Amino acid sequence: MQVLIVERSVEVINRLEEILSEAGRGWIIRKASSFEEATFIIRKNIPDVILLDITMDGISGGDIC
Repeated sequence: MQVLIVERSVEVINRLEEILSEAGRGWIIRKASSFEEATFIIRKNIPDVILLDITMDGISGGDIC
């Protein structure tokens, strides 16, 4: 399963990655710190799950959905 974390805070990204890794499910974790980066990643390979920051750079999380 592929998980994409979209979050502007490096600390939050690292913590979420740590939590997912500790779960031991073998998830492939991708990370993006902007909506532009997330859009690029999604266009290349649609993840199974997206953990999305509600607001980043004046854009709502719903906009990227």
